[in-house]
Amino acid sequence: MRKMKKQLVTLIVCIITGCLYTSCNESKTAEASQTEVADTTNTKDETLISNADSDNLQQPDTINIAANEKISSLKQVYRRLIKKPTFFVINNTRDTLIKCKEGTLLSIPANAFINATNKSAVAGEVKISVREFYKISDMLVEGLTTTSNKQLLETGGMINIKATANNGKDSLILKPGKTIAIAMTKSDDNYVDGMQLFNGMHDSSQINWQPRNGIDGLAQSWRFGKNYFSANLPSLDIWNVIPDRVPKVKPVLINAAPEYLQTEIKMTVRELVQNVGRVSKKANAYIDTLGNLICYNFANASQTIEFPNTYSVTKYDNMNVNVAVDVFLTYQSHLNHLYYLKLFKMGKGKPDSLVTVTVTLNPGIKLTSSDKLSSTYNNVITVKEFRKKQRLNNLLLQNYENKMKRLRLDEETRMANLQKNPGQSLQTAQNYFLMSTSKLGWINCDRFNNQTEKVDYLVKLNEKASLLIVFNAIKSIIPSDHEGFFKNVPLNEKITIVGLRTEEGKLMMAMHETTVSREPFEKLEFKPVTVKEYKSKLEKLNRL
Repeated sequence: MRKMKKQLVTLIVCIITGCLYTSCNESKTAEASQTEVADTTNTKDETLISNADSDNLQQPDTINIAANEKISSLKQVYRRLIKKPTFFVINNTRDTLIKCKEGTLLSIPANAFINATNKSAVAGEVKISVREFYKISDMLVEGLTTTSNKQLLETGGMINIKATANNGKDSLILKPGKTIAIAMTKSDDNYVDGMQLFNGMHDSSQINWQPRNGIDGLAQSWRFGKNYFSANLPSLDIWNVIPDRVPKVKPVLINAAPEYLQTEIKMTVRELVQNVGRVSKKANAYIDTLGNLICYNFANASQTIEFPNTYSVTKYDNMNVNVAVDVFLTYQSHLNHLYYLKLFKMGKGKPDSLVTVTVTLNPGIKLTSSDKLSSTYNNVITVKEFRKKQRLNNLLLQNYENKMKRLRLDEETRMANLQKNPGQSLQTAQNYFLMSTSKLGWINCDRFNNQTEKVDYLVKLNEKASLLIVFNAIKSIIPSDHEGFFKNVPLNEKITIVGLRTEEGKLMMAMHETTVSREPFEKLEFKPVTVKEYKSKLEKLNRL
């Protein structure tokens, strides 16, 4: 009897425990399902969806590979580390502001999406997939680099946006005429100058970033209530303007004192011994927009001779211009000509040695054509060209300001108003790059690196490996070709070389800091690492 009672108690405990386990699991499932779809039942015309409200299908961290599992390829590692997207479900009939996991803001207008196949309108809910890449480590794992047609870019961040109908079957695109405003987070030391929108296109195994040209592609620096605009207008320098034809009136000499008409220059011994006594030679010159006389193509061709504030300024078409003239300069050598000529005949002496000589300006000038001036200085433009450039700049500036005004009215006001919604903080202290895109897919906020001196940098390898360069001072990543060459790398830049390969089922990694030089790099040493160690080493690059 006692034995039967014990069995009955045991049975009741098991039943109760099983019920509690089932109830707990059902409760967790119900709780999870409440966060899978963002609440779009708001009756207002505008909806803000934050990451906390999103259908976040981010998978748990799966970087650990079993100790006995062999790593046969790098793809096997990348699959473990690749960043999963965050999903948002929105109502396509409403204006919607999405705040993504890492701070990116997407302002999506109502009725923005159509079916990619038949271009039909989309009614109801749309599922938005977003992946953000602000960290170097995330970019490296994804295989993202920063080049546009083999030119180096500096990135402010990358995102990937996809849209499907909520049934998950129909792929969507943006309706012609519709754009998504993107506010990408940035730090205070990232300047907006030169930043623009790039769309990513896969070129063989690498992604190639194509710039969205024109004013519509430019980025502005933005935070709530504060804006900075950089129109990237063509250079317009009033100091290099020349008249369209030779002026009729000569400039007037305004400083005739001897000290204003004399200066010192350096000439070679060879030039000085060719003539005895006082020598007068013609020099090409121009009078600049401040009245300075600048002589060039005289004696030592690499030097210019300046007589400051000597002539009146020339006006042409109500503008101060540079005017081309011919002048005569006089100098006298005090060298022992016969002595030096004998030395040179004996093959002795240094005929290219420089000697300081006083030259005197004959103040009489002759106006001449600007052909020699424009052929010597390639940045000069005529008044007619300047006026044309000025009109173009004014038009570009007007168009740019109109675009910025539309962005302020259409996007900033909406974002700022939603910011006031209690509990919907959008980090008003955060700076953003504000752009607009008419395409989904890969989007990058970049600028071209304009450092002039670049080299093809070689990293020598004994075995085939994946090679990347991460720049320490700029946020840029470039890949090598199959021979280990990195093309068009800025000389003397500090870099970190990252190498990865597999060997006998093990992951082998190399990381080395160095400086770009003309000599090949031969010290890359590969060591075995776990996937977790590999990820940890990449994350250290985020602090560069």
